[in-house]
Amino acid sequence: MKERLKEQSILFGRASKEGILVAKAVVNEHEKISGQLVNFDKSSIYFSNNISEETNLQLEGELGVRVANNPKKYLGLPKMVCHCKKNTSVEIKEIFLTKMKSWSARNLSIGGKDVFIKAILQASPTYAIECFNLHVSVCRELENFMCKFWWRNLRSCKGIHWCSWISLCIPKVHGGTIFRDLSHFNKALLARQG
Repeated sequence: MKERLKEQSILFGRASKEGILVAKAVVNEHEKISGQLVNFDKSSIYFSNNISEETNLQLEGELGVRVANNPKKYLGLPKMVCHCKKNTSVEIKEIFLTKMKSWSARNLSIGGKDVFIKAILQASPTYAIECFNLHVSVCRELENFMCKFWWRNLRSCKGIHWCSWISLCIPKVHGGTIFRDLSHFNKALLARQG
């Protein structure tokens, strides 16, 4: 008995009969190789604005999945991120800063800051950095936000940076705190996709 596919995948292709046939072939090949079935009840298709309503209906019936009508978000990121790599860094920074602002007023110990940075801040852009090759400057900017949060004094909202972020990214055995270097993490996730 084949099990249902538990992971999420995105397939991009042309909105044509040939594109649908290619998508079906990819899904069938995946099912044969992995032994997992794709759940078409939870699957959806999204068309760009350039495709006519008639073509939408025809291709929807051919593939047998529901049409997502202008979704605002996909996997936690705004839809435009999936279409435009240029906007990706802006969207990630906004998500990042929103999460930081919601926690900035709380009185966190060093342990609390450690958990917040690792579990919330460094985890929030994971989907985006798994799909897009972020520029090193974007990764450094996000790390700069985390570094300021780590060293910040609660009373003055400023703090002395006793060591660099790179020093905090080394393993605990060697005196670091095992924070992620986002540019290296980005490359590792992209390599895994390959």
